[in-house]
Amino acid sequence: MTLIIRKNADGSGEVQHTDTTEAAVGGRVNIHGSFKNTGKVKVFRDGRLEVDKDFLNDGELFINDPEKIKQIIIEALKTTSTLSDLGIKILEKLNLLQ
Repeated sequence: MTLIIRKNADGSGEVQHTDTTEAAVGGRVNIHGSFKNTGKVKVFRDGRLEVDKDFLNDGELFINDPEKIKQIIIEALKTTSTLSDLGIKILEKLNLLQ
């Protein structure tokens, strides 16, 4: 797996995951900055991938926790009135939209 980690002069950071590799998250991974994925990222049951800034995904993202996904969708359906609101709510719950 190749992760390119950069720290900017202002203290912010960026992690880039390249397209030729695969990353698996089974525990907690917190990126205090932006995350750009062009590879494959798998988040397993009880895994947490937290990104403080932008999550740019041009690769593949797999979340292998069907119960959590089901729970997020049901909660989002209860509080939204349009399809776009539903999408935004789901992205917020998955911490993919800040």
